[in-house]
Amino acid sequence: MKTRTLVSISLTVMMLALVMCSKNAGTNPVQKQNTVFDYSDTLALRVILDANGLAATSAGSPSILVMMLDENNNHRIKELNLGSKNLTVIPAQIKALTAMDILRLDTNSITALPPEIGKCTSLVRIQMSNNQLATLPTQIGSLHSLTNLVLSHNAISFLPQGLWTLASLQQLDLDFNQLDSLSSQVSNCVNLSRLSLNNNQLATLPSSLQSVSSLQFMQIDNNRICPATLGTSFAGWLDQRAESDWRTTQGTCP
Repeated sequence: MKTRTLVSISLTVMMLALVMCSKNAGTNPVQKQNTVFDYSDTLALRVILDANGLAATSAGSPSILVMMLDENNNHRIKELNLGSKNLTVIPAQIKALTAMDILRLDTNSITALPPEIGKCTSLVRIQMSNNQLATLPTQIGSLHSLTNLVLSHNAISFLPQGLWTLASLQQLDLDFNQLDSLSSQVSNCVNLSRLSLNNNQLATLPSSLQSVSSLQFMQIDNNRICPATLGTSFAGWLDQRAESDWRTTQGTCP
């Protein structure tokens, strides 16, 4: 079992790690007795920064990384915070960050997550609010440990079926996107407790939501839903879970 000894790493230490990685990229870290950083992690981080024109010295916050010790006493990236760094692309090399469980990329200009994000199977939280995402890769369905997915203020109009295989998902925030429908397979997210869908283009909701017994809080203001089309039972079920009077924000029923 991994020893999850956590330590916040300063920007200076991160720079040192990248320099070490650059100088020793051809060596086998397993053979080095005093290995401190896992080279696959530091290489991946360097590629992410380089792909966005960022040098380590311009990465910003003095604490963008949280590290952990793995079973081989190598430091691995546990949490990566690159919010508000003017990122436009996340390269495929992110797949090397298999120990990472929190990824924060809020307030950038990212248009897509690479399919390789599906290799980061330790992820429990992804935050990507205020970007330019239009959809998610199908491989998001490989993140079976994911509990929190925060994607508000993007341009998402389509969600892959893989998303609805995430049985561990507890919070899904899709406020301020461009969704005009929600899959009935949302009911497969059996641990979903909070669902935010404010300010989309939804004209209806799948009745299968009623089978998600864990779902206690919903936000569905400012869509195009006509309560009368949902039926009395379903609309009443929504009334009990909506955090505001959702019926008054849907516009005029046809």
